[in-house]
Amino acid sequence: RQCPGNLACSLNGLNKKVTGTFTGPLCFEVLGYELRRNGDLIGNLPGNATSFTDTLQGRIGVYELKPLVAEGVESCPTLSCTVTNSTVPFEIPLRINMGGRFLSDSRGQKWFGDGPGAGDPLSIRPDDLGGASWIESWCVKQSLDSPDALKSLGFDASNPNDQAIFNTIRFDDGAHPSEFRIELPVANGDYVLNLYFTECCCPNRHEQIEVEGVIVDDDVHSGDFSAVPRLGRTGRLTFDVEVSDGVLDIAFLPCPLCPPDPFPAVDTNAIIDASV
Repeated sequence: RQCPGNLACSLNGLNKKVTGTFTGPLCFEVLGYELRRNGDLIGNLPGNATSFTDTLQGRIGVYELKPLVAEGVESCPTLSCTVTNSTVPFEIPLRINMGGRFLSDSRGQKWFGDGPGAGDPLSIRPDDLGGASWIESWCVKQSLDSPDALKSLGFDASNPNDQAIFNTIRFDDGAHPSEFRIELPVANGDYVLNLYFTECCCPNRHEQIEVEGVIVDDDVHSGDFSAVPRLGRTGRLTFDVEVSDGVLDIAFLPCPLCPPDPFPAVDTNAIIDASV
């Protein structure tokens, strides 16, 4: 038995029309499909459907197509695709699951995913070679051993979506000349920027955070974002930001001259779990 698959979405930027196409029902058990945009149910499709159309609202459209099957039949996986209208700014609040998928956390808040993969589905990295690496389920066991860390931030270590948000990372090869930069088109104004980090391997990792062209933290390491700098603990750094040019610029930069303690060499691969 084969399930429907190969969902692909395209956007006509002139009329904001999204067209999604997918492989038709290859198994007789498919009764229909639920179609969601950014987590909200926007329609149902018949079992013989092979495409859908929609008008994109806002900048990002994460489309999820869930096959419906008869009771007692093994379910088919939900298909997904992401389209981006790069001419439209992000709406605030904006939550990004760095390196991971589109998810809702234990509080029902939606997080856009900029992965998994080396690509840039949200169109936020000006140089895709910077920050091209990612790891899913980066530090789940250690996080479960220290559930108070996520609890202190208002999340639930036992919730699989919270784990998938805060224990998936995007990271940069600090030795590569391309810098890990993010550009977020937003309306001008004053914002609070929250950056979340989980260190799982390297207490000698050091990086610098640049916001709007200014270094706002010149030595980020596990002891900087966690009061108990033990591996597997998620921490948060918060910055007040003023945007005046329509783009929030953030960079995660290596810090080769930072003190390497407790090891003789600095790990310069900058990481980030999530941002709000």
